[in-house]
Amino acid sequence: MEARQRFLQRTEMFGAEVDSIRRASAESNSELFTDVGYIGHPEPKRVLLISSGLHGVEGFFGSAVQLLVFDLLEQQSIRFDKSAIVLVHALNPFGFHNTRRVDENNVDLNRNFLLPGEEYRGAPEAYRKLDPLLNPRTWPQQEIPFRWQAYWKVLRHGLPFLKQAIAAGQYDYPAGLFYGGGKPSATLQMVEEQLSNWTRNALNVLHLDLHTGLGKSGECALLFDEAMSNEERGIWRGLFGEHVLHDSPNQRHYQAQGTFNRWLERRYRPGQLTSFCAEFGTFGPIQIIEALRAENAAWHNAQHVESSPRLSEFFCPQNSSGAETWRSKVLVNARKLLSQAVLWLQRGDRSKINTL
Repeated sequence: MEARQRFLQRTEMFGAEVDSIRRASAESNSELFTDVGYIGHPEPKRVLLISSGLHGVEGFFGSAVQLLVFDLLEQQSIRFDKSAIVLVHALNPFGFHNTRRVDENNVDLNRNFLLPGEEYRGAPEAYRKLDPLLNPRTWPQQEIPFRWQAYWKVLRHGLPFLKQAIAAGQYDYPAGLFYGGGKPSATLQMVEEQLSNWTRNALNVLHLDLHTGLGKSGECALLFDEAMSNEERGIWRGLFGEHVLHDSPNQRHYQAQGTFNRWLERRYRPGQLTSFCAEFGTFGPIQIIEALRAENAAWHNAQHVESSPRLSEFFCPQNSSGAETWRSKVLVNARKLLSQAVLWLQRGDRSKINTL
């Protein structure tokens, strides 16, 4: 894949340590990898961890942002004094390679990271009622356009209710949207095995997981799942800006289960690791769900292929109206985000930020 080659070339040119993790997939004829670039001190006290492609198709944008890190480091005089940057490229290489949001088992990996004691079963009652609309077994030959049906349900129930019902995650419909899986995924297991190699017992870790789709077009929002004190929230808002940092339930209008960010923070002692979902908006939620619905139907049933959109256009616009403006805007906002994250890394013990 071209994006992978660009990433490997930049990491090697920069002299970074590279670890390529082979990812087996019976559903793909291609060799798949998650690649990790490590820059900095071998025994860091502080680590900036940036991951991409948990939702495979969103990896196109995530990969581009990770390449910006090298541009930033080349333009600025960065000293890695007991610090490091770790770039995890393509957490879901199957989805990236096949321009799907999910993995080879139709699992939405950002609903798969359940905590001990949580079960891979269940679905919101509202999702069960919406299942025939969201996941049609046969594509209707004459159908009222999905967005009209969705707008009608929004008028009846409200957008927050529908977001919670549809996108929070479900475990009973394996071929359906937002399926969290029936067991820990291969990606979860890989992260569990590799995590200590990425963070290397650092005292402080800042994690940015790159995503697209949710929010105002071109804007960046940092979402967090774990409870955060007013002091902590104030510190991070002081670094990234008040308009960027959002409590995830308020920003998303739904509370997802099985998220990577929550699982990751629970792996560390309180305050050691702070994990944000860095969301860059593309299209409205109904447009996104409409595209996911059609793509998912096409994947599971060949007769639906004609209705399948090019999903990458909804998560990393290239040819649609306003795509050029969107790309310019998100790259500016991504550069700002990375600059502030590197500032956190460089401040170290000289900043209150590092006491989190």
